[in-house]
Amino acid sequence: MNNDRFIVFDNVNNFRDIGGLALPNGRMMKTGILFRSGDLSRATAADAETLRRLNIRMICDLRTPRERIFRRDRILQDKSVRLVYVPIHHRKGSANQRARALLWKKLHGYDFTRFIREYYLTLAFERTAQINELFTLLSDTNNLPALIHCVAGKDRTGFVAALIQSVAGAPRKAVIEDYLQTNRFYQPQILKFVQIVRWLTMFYASAESIQQLVEVHAEYLDETLHEIVTRYETIEEYLAKACGINESSLQHLKKQLAG
Repeated sequence: MNNDRFIVFDNVNNFRDIGGLALPNGRMMKTGILFRSGDLSRATAADAETLRRLNIRMICDLRTPRERIFRRDRILQDKSVRLVYVPIHHRKGSANQRARALLWKKLHGYDFTRFIREYYLTLAFERTAQINELFTLLSDTNNLPALIHCVAGKDRTGFVAALIQSVAGAPRKAVIEDYLQTNRFYQPQILKFVQIVRWLTMFYASAESIQQLVEVHAEYLDETLHEIVTRYETIEEYLAKACGINESSLQHLKKQLAG
């Protein structure tokens, strides 16, 4: 994995280039086209300058309206940057809401692992209109380079990034390895977070359950991609038939990413 794809910010988490993955026949996904991150609510003036240097033209915010109220972006002073809201959420509430309820004993005995698996399937098969909107926007070269983000930049953003990389032709193993890079980014914070939450919950929440909340796990993404190709044979067929994305839009985006 190309470490140069990670870009250092003061207060923007998990920022990296979606491109840079190896493709068949010795090719590489183009870099500098699409980026992913956590939210921009704590961004500094220096972070805004870093974004300007990347020539970002569009920011796609996948957060819900409630999430945007509590974590307002600070970075959008440049009116040349287009901000687009494409909210993606679970039918039973966000993963963050369920996580807080679990930790504070409101969901005693709740199977959070099952919820996350259902959450990914919801993203794939119940949020197809949002995926259509997002991919259609990204297929327009006037909107590129673009940044895609949610809150932590791990589940919603991770799933969307995986679809994009798959369309470009990246093998699933490489896609999942890149998805797991989120754990690498957050690793220095995870142990401290686990300790704090265990104290706050009077040790009700186990270290293992807390880690389920803050880490990404290969099986969630792998199972969802497997279900997609089981139903539609390829990611492209899924995007075209389930999400209704225009074939020319898909091919245009693929050309932008893979040459």
